[in-house]
Amino acid sequence: MASALKSFDKIHILLRACIKPTFFKTSAVAKYAPAIKLVIGGNAEIQRQAIGSCELICMDLAATTFPLLLKQMYDEDLIDEEVLLLWAGSEERDEYVDAKVSEEKRLALRAASTAFIAWLEEAESESEEE
Repeated sequence: MASALKSFDKIHILLRACIKPTFFKTSAVAKYAPAIKLVIGGNAEIQRQAIGSCELICMDLAATTFPLLLKQMYDEDLIDEEVLLLWAGSEERDEYVDAKVSEEKRLALRAASTAFIAWLEEAESESEEE
């Protein structure tokens, strides 16, 4: 059955099964990183789908949990810096956002992640200067 699923369906199912609201207490991202990495496979589009799944996971949590989840996904090399910066640069709702995530909540999650994105941009500009 898994071979019949498209990759973006696999990442949504996997992330929603593995990453629970207490992910930051249970180190779920680190625990499941090898399996998540197999599904993502370095594909930028699947990484963007993963960000959409993260939005859905954090939809009913405090908005401050969303950048924490993104940071953990970034630290485990599951989502590339370039993909995160492209996501942050797009203001409009795109096809990767789950329909269950309201526009208001999507904007709140995006706003909560501005400090993390600013940190990524600063790190990128420092590496370019070197």
